[in-house]
Amino acid sequence: MKETKLIDLLKRLNKEEFKDFEKFVSSPYFSRGRDLSPLFKSLKPFFPDFENEKLSDDYIFRKLYPDKKFGDEKSVSLLRTVTSELFNLGKEFLAYSEFDQDINRKNFYRLNQLRKKKLYKEFDKEYKEAVSVQEKSEGGNPEDFINKYFLRLSYAEYCVEKGWAVQAYESLFKMGDYAAMVTLIRGFRMSELKMVAKSFCDLKPGFSLLEYLINNIDIDKLIETIRLNENKYFPIIEISYLIHKMTEDFMNEEHFRKLKKLVLKNLDLLGHDEKYMIFSIMGSYCVRMTNILNLDSYLKEQFVLFDMSLKLGVLKWRQEDDFQLSLFRNIVITGVIVKELDWVEEFINKYSPELNPDQRESMINYSMAYLCAARKDYEKALEYLIKVKYDFFMFKIDVKNLYFRIYFEMGLFEQAYSILDSMRHYISSTKDLYDIFIDRNTNFIKYASELLRIKSSGVYKNLGILRDKIEKEVYLESRRWLQKMIDELINNK
Repeated sequence: MKETKLIDLLKRLNKEEFKDFEKFVSSPYFSRGRDLSPLFKSLKPFFPDFENEKLSDDYIFRKLYPDKKFGDEKSVSLLRTVTSELFNLGKEFLAYSEFDQDINRKNFYRLNQLRKKKLYKEFDKEYKEAVSVQEKSEGGNPEDFINKYFLRLSYAEYCVEKGWAVQAYESLFKMGDYAAMVTLIRGFRMSELKMVAKSFCDLKPGFSLLEYLINNIDIDKLIETIRLNENKYFPIIEISYLIHKMTEDFMNEEHFRKLKKLVLKNLDLLGHDEKYMIFSIMGSYCVRMTNILNLDSYLKEQFVLFDMSLKLGVLKWRQEDDFQLSLFRNIVITGVIVKELDWVEEFINKYSPELNPDQRESMINYSMAYLCAARKDYEKALEYLIKVKYDFFMFKIDVKNLYFRIYFEMGLFEQAYSILDSMRHYISSTKDLYDIFIDRNTNFIKYASELLRIKSSGVYKNLGILRDKIEKEVYLESRRWLQKMIDELINNK
């Protein structure tokens, strides 16, 4: 029973959702087949973890059917059937919950039904309220323009029924503008999307109609025309346009500077989702420029973007989502590199509760180990590091990397050689890492091995040549740490 799909679904409901699901199950409108309330009530005492030893097939069956025995094929089949039905009802509940929270779709369907039932006075009232809701809500996302499109569609159909030709045509024209807005925003983002897909997943998308459209129009003329016509949402179009320019001509840093300035100027025009995406895109640009140009200024720029995103509350796609592990990791590493150590410690303490509970402790331990190593408290760092479970794919290489760096700085050469050997074996056999991470860590192993050989031998030759190689390498993990160690050896010669 504990390992069923039903239990897995119930465990993922929060307290309020669980209460609502009970009402959902009890409602004859939603639960139109078998009465599943007894099954729900028998499971209710085990919420939220469902780990009690009493929770078994036999126990639940006896709760449901006290006059029957459990164990034969018929009883097993019956229990499987009712649990499957409750699971399917649970999926319906999830769909209903999502719909209930989506006020724009609810308004659209409500208006359609009012029009079809010819309740025109009520339609007028509800339409005005729906428009007011859209105007007050966060805007700027492509989905917002889709919602505006459908609201106008409901009004256009209403106008046709009423014989209001002018209003109907005006709504159709507006619908065209909203559709064009979505097309331009998505189209301008296509180049950045394809670049990320290729870099991290080695994905090579085929023909894209949106990309073809963007590449075969006079974009600059189009942008200027929209600007001259004083479209309220022009800044959103221009932001997407600058993202396109920044991706296609990424060595021109002016595009990034203009984009950042425009985004900060128009934060009120952008919805939460759009802020999340745009700050992520600007952060990715900083990573690319850091790797290609090896400029500390872009590392600092990325840190500033992280700090700003946290203050704006836009570092998660949805407020109720878990904090992404990879993003949490990147923020810690970036903060340490730019020497904002107290900020990093405060970040770990404040935001670690928002991590996935299953992986939270490991991420906290890794983050604290990384921070302690930066403070040269190596013993404490090792205490944290040993507690890290490999429940996040990046830990399998990150932990080894950090172990090596600690052993190197402590002068524990035998342990450092052993860790490098372990890293080589892992890199050669793993299927967990994307190619870009394999390249970065393969190069780290190469240069770390050479640096370790030099330090352990005490013969500090060719350090300048090694530093030049490291500086020119495009894909390299822990570049600045390697450079720092070389500089310290040069200064101590």
